[in-house]
Parts: sequence; C-alpha cells; structure tokens
Amino acid sequence: MNIALSGCLGAGDSALYISLVCVNQQFRGNGLQYQLLMRTMEVAKRKRYKCCWCRVHPDNIYSVRNIEKAGMSHTSDYTTDKGWPRRIYTHKLSWL
Repeated sequence: MNIALSGCLGAGDSALYISLVCVNQQFRGNGLQYQLLMRTMEVAKRKRYKCCWCRVHPDNIYSVRNIEKAGMSHTSDYTTDKGWPRRIYTHKLSWL
C-alpha cells in the first residue's frame, strides 16, 4: 500500500502513524477518543514529528468526527486488500 501524505511531509520528514484509538464501550461518549488523539499529537510535537496520520472506515462516524475535531484533514481514500474502504487523515504539526 502506498499512502500519499501530500502537503504533510517533505523530503526527510517523519510522520507518526496513529494506528488505533479504542475506548471501552462503558466509557464511550465522554470525549476520551478525542482526548487521546490530542495527547498523541502533543507527544508527536515534542518528539519533533512533522505530521500525524491515521486511517478509518468512512462509516465509523464517531471516529471520523473526533479525528476531524482534532484538526486532521481527509486527504485520500483507498480500499484494503480485503475490499474494505478506508479514509486517510493527516495533520501537519507545528512545534515552533
């Protein structure tokens, strides 16, 4: 899979892939996923990453809302080898 992170990375830059942000069902609805995303991006800034990116199923509306609320932008779509649709979201980090 070739992920395009256009507009997010330049030559030699590093990106942090946010692979999974899960919240136990009994704690959902309390903004925890959003808080975890924000803290992850703060750590990425401290570690001097240039960009964060993640992927999500387009029907996962709660995750999509939290990802967009965290400032990430929908940059591309693709289909997995198993035929599942995915959206790619990126966020350019600024740590100046």
